[in-house]
Amino acid sequence: MLEDNREKSGIYMWENKINGKTYVGSSQDLRKRILDYFDSHTLNSNGSNIYKAILKYGHENFIFKILEYCPIKDLMVREQYYLVRTWV
Repeated sequence: MLEDNREKSGIYMWENKINGKTYVGSSQDLRKRILDYFDSHTLNSNGSNIYKAILKYGHENFIFKILEYCPIKDLMVREQYYLVRTWV
């Protein structure tokens, strides 16, 4: 997964298999962002909801999906598109 996402930007989603909650995010460097989600220091020092949820439920209870690759200039617009879709 890391090599497939080297030097790519895009939109991703974490889905909790236990409670069905989802988190949509974007990154200019997907490889680095994926690594952050598996780094214990980052997980424990970042206060965002997705990091807390991963610590609480464990990686094994999540599905990680790349929703779309897109240019950096389009990241915010595309992330908003998926955020609206997950709340409907």
